[in-house]
Amino acid sequence: MHQPRVEVRVLLMLWHLADRFGTVRHDGVLLPVPLTHTLIAELVAARRPTVSAALAALERSGDVSREPDGAWLLRGRPPLGPLSEA
Repeated sequence: MHQPRVEVRVLLMLWHLADRFGTVRHDGVLLPVPLTHTLIAELVAARRPTVSAALAALERSGDVSREPDGAWLLRGRPPLGPLSEA
């Protein structure tokens, strides 16, 4: 909650859940939990439209994608240490 950028909070929360429930695949880490935008908003203390915009930005950047079954695919490496504002 100390991170002011919602995109970062969403990404951190997804990686946190992926660490616990995710499965490593060749194309990323699959989080087989069908989280809705509303539920994600509650988890990161943001409004649903803001979370939808953040997820769209994360999808455009290639960090996250949604599988047809509702699971989330996280690509790249989990954010570690201090995060930049860039």
